[in-house]
Amino acid sequence: MATRRNNQKWLWWGTGILIVVAIAAIGVLIVKKNIDSSDGDGSDVSGQIQNQDKKDEKNVGTKTEEESNKKIEKKEEVKQYEGESPNASETLTGVISYAGVSGENLMVRVNIDQYLAGGNCKLTLIKDGAVIYNSVVGIESSVSTSTCEGFNVPVAEIGGGDFRIEVTLESDGKYGKMVGEVKI
Repeated sequence: MATRRNNQKWLWWGTGILIVVAIAAIGVLIVKKNIDSSDGDGSDVSGQIQNQDKKDEKNVGTKTEEESNKKIEKKEEVKQYEGESPNASETLTGVISYAGVSGENLMVRVNIDQYLAGGNCKLTLIKDGAVIYNSVVGIESSVSTSTCEGFNVPVAEIGGGDFRIEVTLESDGKYGKMVGEVKI
């Protein structure tokens, strides 16, 4: 009777060991498959560098002028931006990017889509159909766009309520107008 229990004990241990080995083998296969698939997506940079070095050793001096020209042609075909350049537009465009009260001032900020070397931004605040406030600031250029220098209107001068904001842009004979609203 003791021999039969002893045999069952070894059978359970043997089965357990086989299961652990099978799970480990499956795990190794999954990891190996993930490493192999990462070579194509750029995740394994060191492996790519080694592979590139091996390719370079094989291809030293075998590049032809035709292959070099193909690479140059591909670079020229790439378009970074689609659509027309806003700088070629006959009108100035942009957006009132911020209009709100900060401290004791109504702040109005305007981003302009075009690159402008100079010009003016005119702010008009309208309440109940009547012009309440006017101000003119210069245009500042940035890398590829421009912005109005910024309007800081004292709230004490204009009071509270609903206002219509009109910003008129003028630069080098081109004009544009942006409209918005603000509640104080």
